[in-house]
Amino acid sequence: MKNAKIVLSMMAAAIFAMAAYAGYYLASAEPLAKPPTTLANTQTPLVSAKNIIFEEGNRICLEYDLNCISRQKSTDATLAKLSLNELAALYPAPTWQISEQNDTIYLTQATNEGLCDMHKTIRHLGVNESGEYLAVLYGPAIVGHDGGVYQVTDLRLDALDTQWQQDILSNQIEIHSDDELIGLLDGLSEHQ
Repeated sequence: MKNAKIVLSMMAAAIFAMAAYAGYYLASAEPLAKPPTTLANTQTPLVSAKNIIFEEGNRICLEYDLNCISRQKSTDATLAKLSLNELAALYPAPTWQISEQNDTIYLTQATNEGLCDMHKTIRHLGVNESGEYLAVLYGPAIVGHDGGVYQVTDLRLDALDTQWQQDILSNQIEIHSDDELIGLLDGLSEHQ
């Protein structure tokens, strides 16, 4: 009985530490601001454009502006003199997306669907489609369900503590290793 209390206390402390770490990580990790998208069929010439930036990455990583995107400044001065229509003819949709912010034009190409290999190793807690069961989702918490479902558990969301429910529903719990995932799920299943 005494050993069971010690083990439960240690598990509670570990869960608290993981939740504190996840909260700290989420509070300190801010994604870069994505430039506003401009439709490629506008007729406005880009007389004042000074920079052309090529961006490349996986679609979800690009959409959420995660830090794995390859960016390269163009050295071709003639590109800066083209209108958005002319750029769109050279870099057609849907392969390329063209956006503009201040004096910079972004030519963005998604090389693959989904997340890159680095961001697919990160997982976060969420809920299944019906909202009843705890799910483990691919990617950083910011991507929500867009990264895909890793696993749907048999843990009912309504059986968890209210604070856990709130943290899960607000995508605040990220997991960075298999050991962390196993420990977290084991700890949550003990409280059912």
